Amino acid sequence: MLTNSIWWKPFAEGLQTKKTETNSSGIIQSIEEFNGTKIIVTSRPARGNSDMHVKEIMRALI
Repeated sequence: MLTNSIWWKPFAEGLQTKKTETNSSGIIQSIEEFNGTKIIVTSRPARGNSDMHVKEIMRALI
């Protein structure tokens, strides 16, 4: 599941997800897990900057 931090925050607190890793790039803010579901929390891409986001998300999926 892909989401951004503002939308995800109340769910992460309520579900008490397990953070599996963080990334200092600023694009991937955290990778979490809940009941076998991988949750990738990302920043929103700036207009015209989505290629960089796609690359980081693809790396996180592997």
